Amino acid sequence: MWWRELALGLSVFGLYIMVAAVSRPRIGTAREHGRAVLAFENWLGLDFEAAANSWLARQPTFWQNLVNYEYAFGYVLVAFLVLFWIGLRRPAAFGAARTSFVLVNLVGIGCFLLFPVAPPRLLEDPRFVDTVLQGHTTGSWGSALVSEANQVAAMPSLHVAWALWACVALVEVGARRRSHVFSAAHVVVTAIVIVVTANHYWLDAVAGVALVWLVGRRRPGARRVPAEDAFFLHVESARVPQHVGGVAIFDAGGLPAPVRRDDLVTVVAARLLPQPAFRRVLEPPGRMARPRWGRATDVDLDWHVGETVLPAPGGEPALRRFIASAAETPLPRDRPLWRIWLVHGVGPDRQALVAVLHHALGDGTGLVAHLRELFTPPPTPAGPLRTSGAPGA
Repeated sequence: MWWRELALGLSVFGLYIMVAAVSRPRIGTAREHGRAVLAFENWLGLDFEAAANSWLARQPTFWQNLVNYEYAFGYVLVAFLVLFWIGLRRPAAFGAARTSFVLVNLVGIGCFLLFPVAPPRLLEDPRFVDTVLQGHTTGSWGSALVSEANQVAAMPSLHVAWALWACVALVEVGARRRSHVFSAAHVVVTAIVIVVTANHYWLDAVAGVALVWLVGRRRPGARRVPAEDAFFLHVESARVPQHVGGVAIFDAGGLPAPVRRDDLVTVVAARLLPQPAFRRVLEPPGRMARPRWGRATDVDLDWHVGETVLPAPGGEPALRRFIASAAETPLPRDRPLWRIWLVHGVGPDRQALVAVLHHALGDGTGLVAHLRELFTPPPTPAGPLRTSGAPGA
């Protein structure tokens, strides 16, 4: 629900305001940390912030204000537009995207609390010019209108982190290539803007990149599809599906009654769904990212467990035609990649079970093992699928 997302966003923002209030009296410590960052950059021979800031300070006021406004609002607009677009166009991926975005902010806020760093413009160093004050930029960071902003939160740069998060999120949900180009360009522009405005050190940008990388590696609820399994996803096409199949033919005459679909659904829910493979679902694909498995919270057994009656006269030839049809039909990737059918009309008192499983989830031997598990009598009183011996094939 939208109100839950709003409450979560307000909670994170409230935490940020609290940390800002706690950090404000620590300006002395934050300046010491800022000078230490500059000293380290100087040791590396890469302390170019003063020169970059001096260049912007010599530009006309219009350009200074334009850069200051981009610093204040560009990363916010891009990040929230991407989050809104994912919720609207890729709803299945919204939960993971929102969670990673929240984690980026929470880790960043924790860094601000534990290690406050004053930006170059607050170091009382005559080499740096506050272009917001010089250009009288209303509404930008450092102006009176944004008085609640944390002024000692340079490390890591959440501006760069938000811009990069948006770029990575667009790639992983499979947005169009031009959006990748625009988003990547925005990351570069943001990295330049945070330095020339003397709001950050270049090491802050590096820390922002590291933050997004760290959160991406720890993304909850998903894991990369191993390369050997992802191969079958990449080579699959509409004409060449990449799933394996299994067939079990059993004599229903030895049972009190023929197997019903409801009985099969009950057994599948009890024996197959607890196994992780049968709840895995592919996250919306990205063009440059390795596929990831997520976990389906709700598996639609009305779709996954089907029932069919072979056309007259039935028999094994009709069964083979049905198997061929199931084998050549790709499995939709917005569901767990498996399906089972209960087939009637195989012969007098004979029924069949036809199953397909994508090769990314398992091979043929694994599927046969799952079917055997489905037919193995439980230690408790027998259900409708209990037989006196192993199923025939």
